[in-house]
Amino acid sequence: MYYVPQRARTASSGACSYCVRKKQRCYIGVRGVPCSSCRRLKIPCNGRTVTEYTEAYGRTPAEIPAPGLTYCAEDLFAAQIQKSERKQRARAAENPAVPTTNPLDNYISIAYQLLGPDHGDGPLEVDLPNYVSELPARLDASDLEYLEGKGALCLPTARFRTELLKSYVLWVHPQVPILNLEEILLAIANNDGVNRIGLVLFHAVMFAASGFVDLAHIHDEGYPSREAARAVLFRRAKVLFELDCEDDRLSLVQAALLMIHWQDLPSGEKDASHWIGICLSLSTSIGLDRTPDGTGMTPSQRQAWKRTWWSVYNHARLTSEDLQSMMSIANDVPENGPDSTAISMVTLNDFRFGVFPPAARAVAGDCEVLRSVECQKTQALLFIEKTRLCCVSQFSTLSNQVKDLFHGSTVPDSRVCQPALSNTTVRLNEWTSRLPTAVRYQYPLKLSLSPWEKSIYLHRTWLRLLFIGLAYVAHREQSQMSGDALLEPAFLEGQLETSSRYLLDISNIFEEVHSLGLSSNLPSPAVALLLLVLTLHRRAVDTGTPATQTTASLKLRQCWNILNEMREPSEIAKVVTEILTENPAADIWEKLSSELLSQ
Repeated sequence: MYYVPQRARTASSGACSYCVRKKQRCYIGVRGVPCSSCRRLKIPCNGRTVTEYTEAYGRTPAEIPAPGLTYCAEDLFAAQIQKSERKQRARAAENPAVPTTNPLDNYISIAYQLLGPDHGDGPLEVDLPNYVSELPARLDASDLEYLEGKGALCLPTARFRTELLKSYVLWVHPQVPILNLEEILLAIANNDGVNRIGLVLFHAVMFAASGFVDLAHIHDEGYPSREAARAVLFRRAKVLFELDCEDDRLSLVQAALLMIHWQDLPSGEKDASHWIGICLSLSTSIGLDRTPDGTGMTPSQRQAWKRTWWSVYNHARLTSEDLQSMMSIANDVPENGPDSTAISMVTLNDFRFGVFPPAARAVAGDCEVLRSVECQKTQALLFIEKTRLCCVSQFSTLSNQVKDLFHGSTVPDSRVCQPALSNTTVRLNEWTSRLPTAVRYQYPLKLSLSPWEKSIYLHRTWLRLLFIGLAYVAHREQSQMSGDALLEPAFLEGQLETSSRYLLDISNIFEEVHSLGLSSNLPSPAVALLLLVLTLHRRAVDTGTPATQTTASLKLRQCWNILNEMREPSEIAKVVTEILTENPAADIWEKLSSELLSQ
C-alpha cells in the first residue's frame, strides 16, 4: 500500500512555534514570515506575545533578528496544500447541499493524506493564474503530478514576484532585452487571460532576477539563502523545459537564455555549455538568425525576434568557444551584408519606448525605468554597444582559458569563430571613440544611489571592463605573434607597460565597484578579469621592490575580498578561491602568471 510521506510538524521543518504548540497548519515554510495565523492574531511569528518577548529578552520583537526559516526543498509541503484544497473543492462540487467547513475541511483532507490514499480522487486540476498560459493538453495525470511534486506549478507570492520583476527590469533586461516588457507586465496586472506568458518563461524570468533581488525579500519568502532560492527557482523552469511544456520555440530560446545568462547555474546542474547548445540549436531550428521581415509578424514580434537573436549572439561570444559543430557565428557582422536574409544589426528602432501604464508599473514596484523614456533609451544603447563590441572580438578566449586552468579542458579546441587579430586593436579603438556619452563609464558623483543609478553604473562599468579585457587579450596575442621582436629590450618594455596599464585600469574599476557594494552583481565572466589583476598583484608582491610590494599587497588583499564576494553568484569564483586557498604554493601563481600575463 502506498502512503504519502508524512512531514514532521516542527519549527525546524517550516512551522512557527505558535502553530506547532496549537497543532494547526502553518504556511511559514511556503509563504514566509509571518504565517497566516500569526498575522491574523497580530503576534510575532514564532509563538510569543510582545510581553513574553520583552520579559525573555529585555527588548521588543522588532529588535530581535527573525528566526532562520527552512523551505521544503522539493516543494512537497506546497504540493500537499494544493492537493488538499483541490480535494476540498471536489467534495463541495459532489454535494453542494453540504456547506464547506474551511479550515476544518482542510484538516480532514490532510489527515486523509497522512493516513492513506484516497481512492476517490478525481482528475488533477491545475490551478494557475490567468496570466500564465495553459499547459499542453498532451500532458497526462502522471506528468501533472510530477510537475506538482517538483513545485513547478507553484508561483512566488505577489510581494516576492513584484520584487523579482523590479530586479529583472533593472539588472537583467538591459543585458538580454528579449521580452516585450509592457505586454508581460500588463498581462500580469490584468490577469484576464487575454495576453499570457508561458510558465517556462515566467519561471526563467523569476530565476534570472533572483540573483539580484535584495536578500531580505528572499528571507521573507522563507528561503534560508540566495543559493537555496535560486536552486528552487531554477528547478521549476528546468522541469517544465525538460518535460516539453512549451510549444512556442521562441519562448524556449528566451527561457534557456535567461537560465544561463549573467550568473552561473546552481551547483550540481549541467554546465552553461549544455544550455547554450540547446539555445543555439533551437535558434537555428526556427531561423532566428534570419530577418523576420515579411513573415507576417507584428512589429512588436519582429522587434523581440531580433533582440533575442542578438542576445544569443552576445552570450555565445562572451562564454562559448566549442560550439562550431552546432552553429557558426560570423566573426564580423556588417551593417548591411550581401545576404538579404541575414538579420541586420540591432538599432534603437528595434526597441519600444514610452511611459508604462500605472497598472504595469505597479506590478514591477513602480520602477523608475518604466516611467522614463530617457532611462529606457540608455538601457537600449548599452545593449546595442555591447553587441557591436562582441562583433569586434570574443571575450570567451579569456574566460574559457581561465576555466581550463582550474577545471581542465574537456572539449575539443573548436571555437565558435576564430578571432582576426590583424585589425582587432584598431577596431576596438574605433568602437570606443564612437561610444555615446550616455553609456560611457563614469564613477557616480554621489555615494547614496537609487536602484536605477546603481543599475546603470554597473552596466556601464561592465561595458568598460569588457572593452579593456578585449583590448588586453588582443594586445597579448599580438605580442605573442611578434616573434623575434620580443628579444629587443625596448619592445618588450613597451609591451609590458601597455599590458600593465590595462590591468591596473581593471583593478581600479573593481575597487570602485567594491566600494559601492556591487561586487556580487557583476557577471560571472568578470571573474576572469579579476583573476588577471590578482595574478598581476601577486607577481608584484613576489618580484617587486620593497616600495611596490606594500602597495601590491594591499591591492591583492582588496581583489581577494572582491573574489570572495563573488563566490555566491559565480561557481568559477568559488572554485578559484577554494583551489588558491587550499594550495597557496608559489608554483600555482607562476603557472597563472605564465598563462595569463604578458611576459
